[in-house]
Amino acid sequence: MIFAIGAGAYAIGGSEEDGTLELLLSNPVTRGRVLIERFVAVLALSLGLGIVTTASLLAFSPPFGLLAGVSIPGLVAAVFAATAFGLMHGAIAFAAGAWTGRRSAAIATAATVAVVGNLLNAVAVSSESLHFLRFASPWHWYGGRNMLAQGIALEPFLAPMAVSVVCAAVAWWSLRRRDLH
Repeated sequence: MIFAIGAGAYAIGGSEEDGTLELLLSNPVTRGRVLIERFVAVLALSLGLGIVTTASLLAFSPPFGLLAGVSIPGLVAAVFAATAFGLMHGAIAFAAGAWTGRRSAAIATAATVAVVGNLLNAVAVSSESLHFLRFASPWHWYGGRNMLAQGIALEPFLAPMAVSVVCAAVAWWSLRRRDLH
């Protein structure tokens, strides 16, 4: 999550703060193209981190017996659910960076969503009357089902990907409508 937030925050907001986005956009390239290519780069970097993590776990765990009793498909699904969860927060940072043009605001927005979501999940789990709120928390989407023990589920993938697509659309809309600083 931290990696994706940093990459998402820098993709547009950090580049604008550094003064490199204006230079890039002075070339014959559209804002939409730059935005899509940078979002795909954040996606690819996050997926690459998930692949390296999965490969490392699969390569280095067996000699120590760390995967005894663990379903390999469940492990792969759990790692990629964590990747989707991180990417969702990276997409939030990406959208906030495109909206504000500031890396710090993008990081603060994504970190606030992560912390508030975690608090919401904790309150919803511990309070019977507020139990329905757990569905509003990304932490519940990610951790609501233990894929290592209970099998693969789609919710940890689909909900974060849907939020990521919405964030990409917000980023596209906001960057096209505002002046760059």
